[in-house]
Amino acid sequence: MLTLPFVDEIIGKFQFEALCKANGIESADVSRARGKRVKVEYGERTFVEGAIMPIKTPFWALLPRKR
Repeated sequence: MLTLPFVDEIIGKFQFEALCKANGIESADVSRARGKRVKVEYGERTFVEGAIMPIKTPFWALLPRKR
């Protein structure tokens, strides 16, 4: 039982890296967004295909806010 959380973290790490790679996300550059106003739009959550454990991914987008 003590190894289950550790195994979960290892599997999650690989799944997270695969999701980032599949979506073209290498890193987030927060410095480019500093001082800008944005609006968050949320969409429907969908299941990720090919994952060992069921994962739902949210859809959201940061859009420029009109002044």
